[in-house]
Amino acid sequence: MMLFLCYLLIYCVEGSVAWYYFDQLFQTKHKPLFTVGCVSMGYCLLFLINFFHAPLLNALAFVAINCLLLLFCYFVNLKQAFLHALLLTSFMIITEMVWGIFLFSSYNTLNSVSFVATLSIPSKLLYLLVCRFLQQKTFTEVKSNAAFFILCVLPIASIVLSYVVFRIAFGSELQQPAYTLVFTLVYSLVAVNLLFIVVYHVVQTFYKQQTELLLTAQEQCIEKNIDFSCKICENRLDFMDSASITTLYSNLLSNAIQAAETSTQKYIEFCITERTEQNQLIISVVNSCDTPPIPNGKGGFVSLKKDTVLSGIGLKSIQPCCCKILRRFSCLFL
Repeated sequence: MMLFLCYLLIYCVEGSVAWYYFDQLFQTKHKPLFTVGCVSMGYCLLFLINFFHAPLLNALAFVAINCLLLLFCYFVNLKQAFLHALLLTSFMIITEMVWGIFLFSSYNTLNSVSFVATLSIPSKLLYLLVCRFLQQKTFTEVKSNAAFFILCVLPIASIVLSYVVFRIAFGSELQQPAYTLVFTLVYSLVAVNLLFIVVYHVVQTFYKQQTELLLTAQEQCIEKNIDFSCKICENRLDFMDSASITTLYSNLLSNAIQAAETSTQKYIEFCITERTEQNQLIISVVNSCDTPPIPNGKGGFVSLKKDTVLSGIGLKSIQPCCCKILRRFSCLFL
């Protein structure tokens, strides 16, 4: 049973690392939960293949399933999918071999459960660290960020701590419950690493989405000769989900661009500020407008768009979002 749980946790870690590696480098075709589900199914199949006890079959299966996951879940061609699947599998094998050589130089005899646990935990942390450095695109984006430093230091510290704990455990005559406690402690280190990666990935996805929406608005403003200024001193919108961010940013900026492009001055000012003492977050979009809007009697303005079917839908979708998350929404003409 202990050996079964060891292998199960190993494949959970490998699947998590693969998902993190793929998701950082490539654009997904599907929603995040669907992608995670596909990766989970793929690695469940690999877990079952492991029971054939055929190392060559395992290696080929890793390459094949990772390649299929990339092709099905991400925007990649066959060459890219095969290359990254091969890289991922190769570094997984290399990290296991490197740690295995180091392990055998320290201990001559280990039972099967002890061997699997001792080999797998630090080697998977090393595998995680290598995959982190393989992501050249992400490395360029966050190399000056403290989070990147933690992403590198945390696995290294966990590897060292795992080795120290195991060395103490195997160097002493401990009872079986004590060994179980040691394995639980060290597997918890892996869980902490994975949890930090998931949180970091979610935050990075949020910033990426926000940046893409602002860059799209900036490109549209350049095409229409509109002066676009953006000021976000400290981002506090990380509590919003993906759909709310898209609704808020897209509709506010789209309406501002449509109004500013027909004006004389042509400018848009986008600003996010926080009033700490009043516990308030203010999202402000100011745009030029030559024609005074007509009040609709409900705190807003009558839409002047030619499309009478879709007219006003943008602001109507913003209002529920603001009332639910930001609590207040108002339109002013000065």
